[in-house]
Amino acid sequence: MAEDSSRDADLEKQIRRIMKRVESQLRKELTPGPHTFDETEDQAIEIGDEIKKVIVEEVNRDCGSGFAGNRVVCSCGARARYKRRQERMVISCAGVHGFERAYYYCHSCRRGWCPLDRILALPETGECSRRLRSLVARFCCYLPYRLVAEELEVICGVRLAPSTIERIARSVGDRVVEQWRDRERLVWQDRAPASEQRPRRLHLSMDGVMIFVDGEWREAKLGCAYQTSGRGSECGVTRSSYYATLAHSHAFGRRLRTLAHWEGADRCGQVAIVADGGPWIWKEVGKYFPMKTQILDFYHVTQHLWVVANASFGEQSEQGALWMEQQKSRLLANEMGNVITEVMTWKPRKEADRKVRRNLLAYLETHRSRMAYKTFTEQGWHIGSGVIEAGCKCVVKARMGGAGMRWSQSGAEAMLHMCAAWRSSDRVDFGKYAN
Repeated sequence: MAEDSSRDADLEKQIRRIMKRVESQLRKELTPGPHTFDETEDQAIEIGDEIKKVIVEEVNRDCGSGFAGNRVVCSCGARARYKRRQERMVISCAGVHGFERAYYYCHSCRRGWCPLDRILALPETGECSRRLRSLVARFCCYLPYRLVAEELEVICGVRLAPSTIERIARSVGDRVVEQWRDRERLVWQDRAPASEQRPRRLHLSMDGVMIFVDGEWREAKLGCAYQTSGRGSECGVTRSSYYATLAHSHAFGRRLRTLAHWEGADRCGQVAIVADGGPWIWKEVGKYFPMKTQILDFYHVTQHLWVVANASFGEQSEQGALWMEQQKSRLLANEMGNVITEVMTWKPRKEADRKVRRNLLAYLETHRSRMAYKTFTEQGWHIGSGVIEAGCKCVVKARMGGAGMRWSQSGAEAMLHMCAAWRSSDRVDFGKYAN
């Protein structure tokens, strides 16, 4: 009880100090009216920023310097000696704050530390607070580092060098990479917790997009697990989660399986994979989702058929357009056999066209079971891979495919993981990666 009373008294003193400084700030900054609404808003923001800084300073002031006597017990068991006061600057969303901390050094393990850093849970390295690092990481998901620096100064009044911003983004991204590594290990050890998601129907999709890494164009692979509601033209996406990496397809397949688990695939009776005709895609699907519904992107099929239409009837010809409408109708009516027969009746004279015909027939036969589009639409599935194609643009290309952008392998991997986490429906709290 006595301890509680002492804490209440200390808190009361702290509040009075803060109120006194806040009152002083208000008397100094608040100007008599009348004001326009915009002028009042500007004053409120400026004064509010100062008040936030006052609160941070006053609350931390009560922690003192962390001095605990001339000698303290080190974590190694030996006794460390007090050496001096050390100053440290911490940049937060509320401004720059200075601390004088007691510094101790242990001759046994040859390590020095400041107890106040532990009391305040300050980051071990760097000058930025957890909340500021989290905000920097979020900005970096959609802005180049130089523009992040400019936006931070405008919004928070905080100045950071682009190189510092890049370092923070890399650190946060690396931790997201580690989290996915841990998730995968748990899934393959059968120790992963059950997903919190219980979708009625779950789509999985994947695709690749080229970005410039280490002096060459590399394929970044993107996976998506998404839920829908409604049917037909009213079938909209209600939740989506992404995973992106530069890794080889066999490593990506394992991660897509991991993403599927976390999004509730193991608790869902209806799961379908919809994607284009990339051989690596269906190879990984065969490994990890062999019993799930497999759907070849309808529009990808029509692109292949257009090659035949143009070669047979001429570019942009009316006959070719009519032929294509007929084939689309057949595809949507589960008449795949008629489409294949139609292609077989084409007898091109040029060797290049005969090669097109052979490749298309092989393509149609390979994916025949994945083109029951009438059945799929009646069951409520998407027959187009528009969700993953849009994901390639907004998750990867928008941030990493800008003019003149160059990435290192490790930098690209960290940013891909960050962008995928940020674009997912459950917006990530980067603060948990920013300590």
